[in-house]
Amino acid sequence: MIYIKVEDNTKRFIDKCLKRDINLYDIKDYKDYLIVLVDEKDFEDIVKANYYSKITILSYTGGKKLLINIKRYSFDLIMLGILIIVLYIISNFVIYVDILH
Repeated sequence: MIYIKVEDNTKRFIDKCLKRDINLYDIKDYKDYLIVLVDEKDFEDIVKANYYSKITILSYTGGKKLLINIKRYSFDLIMLGILIIVLYIISNFVIYVDILH
């Protein structure tokens, strides 16, 4: 699922999508634009059918979003793993301290 932003001719956009049997979920109507949740497989058809509207992808949902975040934060995740391993190794060192009175 993808959140898209549709500008220009929003009513015509909805009509075209209904004629092509494209499901539109969670439609939010603002003054100058729409924010719509659509299926990923329908996105190409939406862009082809609504060439007169400016369509931009706002965000992804589900597994696609998870993969994008893993790619984006891969360095941070690797460093976190290394930190956990180093802390585990350091915590297992036994240090003897002899205290003499």
